[in-house]
Amino acid sequence: MKVPRRIWAALLLALLLAGIWYGAVWRPSQPGYKGERPSLKPVEVDPSKRYTVVLWDVAHPVPDPSYEERLRAWAKRFTRDHPHIQIEVTLLDPQKAEDEVLKALSRGRPPDILAAPYDWGLMVSRWQVPLTRYMTPEGTPRFSGGATEAFSAAALRVAKDLDWPGFPRWLSFWWWAGIPKEGKEAFFLDPLPFAKQGLVVDPQGERALLSLLTLADPQAASWAGALKAWDDLGPRHGDTLRFWQKRSPLLAGYPPPFLQKVAEGLPEAIPVGPPGTEKKGPPLSVAWVYVLYSHPFAGSAHTQAAVLVAHHYALWWEEAFGSLGVLPAGSDDQKKALEKLPPSWQKAQAFALQKVLDTGGILFPPSWDEGLKKVWEAIKGKALKPDEGRDWMKELKSFWPSPSP
Repeated sequence: MKVPRRIWAALLLALLLAGIWYGAVWRPSQPGYKGERPSLKPVEVDPSKRYTVVLWDVAHPVPDPSYEERLRAWAKRFTRDHPHIQIEVTLLDPQKAEDEVLKALSRGRPPDILAAPYDWGLMVSRWQVPLTRYMTPEGTPRFSGGATEAFSAAALRVAKDLDWPGFPRWLSFWWWAGIPKEGKEAFFLDPLPFAKQGLVVDPQGERALLSLLTLADPQAASWAGALKAWDDLGPRHGDTLRFWQKRSPLLAGYPPPFLQKVAEGLPEAIPVGPPGTEKKGPPLSVAWVYVLYSHPFAGSAHTQAAVLVAHHYALWWEEAFGSLGVLPAGSDDQKKALEKLPPSWQKAQAFALQKVLDTGGILFPPSWDEGLKKVWEAIKGKALKPDEGRDWMKELKSFWPSPSP
């Protein structure tokens, strides 16, 4: 059977278009384009060349001067010390930042460096530069020109346990706050009296509930237990005045900056973990500084320049950042930041850091697969409105993504 000439022409045209798409679109979108594969170890950065590193961050609310002014001043200082590296800064709107990052990753147009906020989950992307080959097991850089500040023991433990997804920048505990009884030194309070006296939570209660579920094993029985504890606590929404008047012994679910204000204005209030967390410690969130491959791939030396900038950026700390309720990842800066806290808050933070060093910590917010996300979406509205006699085990079994162990 003879194939018509127009069909051959169409096939040849399709092959030609496929070749153009492969060469012009697909290959440039892959790390390693231009015939060079990304290096998994440090390479020399040519001081005679000029590198422009694109850095994205979020505009954090800090005391004057603004975060943007502080950041741009830091970038100038860095370029003064490293004249061959320019930093192109983009600050994202906090309300739109996550969407902007997801769009950039899906399009294959990520920045060289992404400084993620402390309340974002851990990022996993094919564009991430693996940093394990750039850092020694002791947490020091294998490349020259890195920051002289060392990572604290707790920050190093988390980074190593997760195989260095990025450089840790800030650490933050999602504390609940409690007013201890006179003479009480324990950091974790007995939750039983709270069922009668009431619980104060964030306006929607989601942060407090998430902190309970973060510490539960990902199975129906564990979540049912956490939700039962939530019901027993009898959460109330937004009633902070009762806490300040010492009519409520527990304040839960507020972000760290608010609890920082609690520590300053009510020194006898101490940060505590959610009920049942005595052995695990409070949930910990980390602000990561990720290094990403450029598009199209600009070469291993460019990646190395980005790693160098990210290492310095992760260990950059100013006292004003303490207003965010975070601790620096750098060892010396972390000690200085702790010394500026009220004694009870300082002691509790040090206790929690030791817990992280001993156990690796419990990362907040939790990293869930699609099945667990569906469970959360299904229960959060119900769980925030406690009802008498709810059988959480029965309800969870009806839509749990996989058989419970």
